[in-house]
Amino acid sequence: MDIENSKATSLHTSQHPVPELQQQESAAATVSCHTAPVVIVRWLENGSVINNEWSVQSLLRRSASGQEYSGKNLKTGDAVSIRLVRIKRSRSSMLGMEMSLHERLAGNEYIERVHAFGQHDGFYYFVGEHLGPTLAELCSANPRKKFSDMTVFLIGIRMVEAVKSLHENGFVHRNVKPSNFAVGSSPDTNGEVHLPRRTTNYKGDSTFASADCLLRRESGRKDDLWSVLYIMIKMSVGRLPWDSVVGTAEVARLKETISSTDLLMGCPNELDHIRKHVSSLNFFSRPDYDGMIKILDDGLLRRGGSRDSKLDWEIATDQ
Repeated sequence: MDIENSKATSLHTSQHPVPELQQQESAAATVSCHTAPVVIVRWLENGSVINNEWSVQSLLRRSASGQEYSGKNLKTGDAVSIRLVRIKRSRSSMLGMEMSLHERLAGNEYIERVHAFGQHDGFYYFVGEHLGPTLAELCSANPRKKFSDMTVFLIGIRMVEAVKSLHENGFVHRNVKPSNFAVGSSPDTNGEVHLPRRTTNYKGDSTFASADCLLRRESGRKDDLWSVLYIMIKMSVGRLPWDSVVGTAEVARLKETISSTDLLMGCPNELDHIRKHVSSLNFFSRPDYDGMIKILDDGLLRRGGSRDSKLDWEIATDQ
């Protein structure tokens, strides 16, 4: 998880939640789809070497503030990801906070491991573990633009677990969306979901943000879970009711007023049970993460599946 321009206050995590939530807002490189060729200027050439240790290879994705490349550790040959952010004075303290966060969460299975951090040729660089595609990329690559109930449940379980882990370590994400989750890159971790990627003050994409977040109200753990629910709806039916709505205020208004029937049209019933729980939460509430996970686990069992079931893209690869 990379942090840029993040606001933070202290958090005390206990069985009795308190309002001082340390807020980390995340926004990853977005996946762009164009009907015409687009020339993308690489910030570093293929084969560039950082700190005599990290070789820059192909450009993977880009965002307004950075670029991400595949890379290699020249000493071990291990694959890595290399992300670049332009050096700006206003970012320096936030990037320092970034590394403090990684140190605090070192070893957390849901958070991307960072190998190195520094400055190179006018950029801050972050060298992290090599992850597979993001959920946004997997959805974009799927001709149906949606997934089976079992895949939605499996990914939902991992998303809830990842968000729970982040919250219990004292952080609220505030920009949970498909491009901020990546699956494992190796066959034995392909079903794992990580919550990596960079963080910024919330801006831009209103699709998966809660209404409270869009309206600049105090946001907390419940808002991350609204975003998880919206991602599951999108994966289930391939759309969200506000996809064609223009304007943040209009999207927020629809999210506040839409009926559960219209929100969940075509979705499995399990998502309505999750909606009911998230709707019951306020800023101070501790979410019942385990209860949400049980709803999804039970949904798997009802469909003859389990945690070991294959994801849709794994089945497609086998065929």
